[in-house]
Amino acid sequence: MSTPQLFVHSRFTIAPPTLLFIVLASAAAAAPRNDPPSASYDAFTEPFQTIDVAAAEPGRVAKVFVEPGAQVAADALLMALDSQVLRATRAVAVKQSEATSEIDSLRIEHQRLAHRYQRLLELRSQGAGSPDEVLQAETEVKIAQLRVQTALERQRIAELEIAEIDARIAMKEIRSPIAGIVTEVVQEVGEFVAGAEPTTVRVVDLSALRAVFYLPTQVAMQLQVGQTLALQFPESAADVAATIRHIDPVTNAESGRVGVEVIIDNPNNQYRSGLRCRLHP
Repeated sequence: MSTPQLFVHSRFTIAPPTLLFIVLASAAAAAPRNDPPSASYDAFTEPFQTIDVAAAEPGRVAKVFVEPGAQVAADALLMALDSQVLRATRAVAVKQSEATSEIDSLRIEHQRLAHRYQRLLELRSQGAGSPDEVLQAETEVKIAQLRVQTALERQRIAELEIAEIDARIAMKEIRSPIAGIVTEVVQEVGEFVAGAEPTTVRVVDLSALRAVFYLPTQVAMQLQVGQTLALQFPESAADVAATIRHIDPVTNAESGRVGVEVIIDNPNNQYRSGLRCRLHP
């Protein structure tokens, strides 16, 4: 390829037309793009929250209480994993915590030995009996008292085991962390929820919608958090107010745009998620 030649005339150097075109095109590409003042910006609405409700531990699905489209309150029971073994263990712990026959018998034995010890002390004070007998009786009373205390501690441990089992049973119950609408039931009765894929139900909060507009920096700089904006749904030509929730503090270097998140109140699910909304700054 031949090297472009420069034409020299008097004191000035003139570049050939091809080289001038390349330079001008590069300068135009490097110049920032300014949208016209009347530009509009589109975004799509999304649920205010989308929660993939996960099981706290693996297990087989025993019962499903909801189906897609169901409205649920916060803490509503969505699904239950099998807990038969835990419930059987709990029944044993309850029996152990309620059993009093062992404690009663040990207390009776302690009272008998304590009475015998007191009799030996009286006899010893009268010169009868031996010091070894008194010492032996005192030791037996203390051991009997410790046996009663041990039985009471076992009863207390059984009560604590019940509380632990109840907590583990509660972990088998999958509840919604938010009020919303069930959009998908991922696991069905009989399926196994694995630790690597713990999602069981998807719940969305549509009481409000969110949308993220990507605006030129000069437009975003004129906005502030908490400001109310007027939006429009092009499909229905409905106008709606939105509140700015967040403005990205950093401009995207490639696009020169700034993300601006807005929230749209959606009482009674008046507006659908996934619709296009338009902003005219």
